[in-house]
Amino acid sequence: MAQVVAVIASTHHPFYHRASTAVAGLRAIAEGRGPERWIVALGYAGWGEGQLDEEMTRHGWFAASADAKILFDKPADERWAASFKAAGIDPRLLASETGAA
Repeated sequence: MAQVVAVIASTHHPFYHRASTAVAGLRAIAEGRGPERWIVALGYAGWGEGQLDEEMTRHGWFAASADAKILFDKPADERWAASFKAAGIDPRLLASETGAA
């Protein structure tokens, strides 16, 4: 599994955010030269070859639009629901299983 360090930084464009794994980005933040608003996410990726593509094709992921207010102003535990709400989706109505008709 690959370790991941992601820095998500706000830019001047309200709907564009960039992610970086560069140590230089972390260093700039630590030295006060980085972006005003940022999130550091630590984790790992453990997908097998083709696994993520397969999960995306069977709708195992929800790709939300970038929204600075959700990303930077909402508490982490509210971002999931806020992203669905912004897309006009009530996650309570989603099925936990799929089938074929």
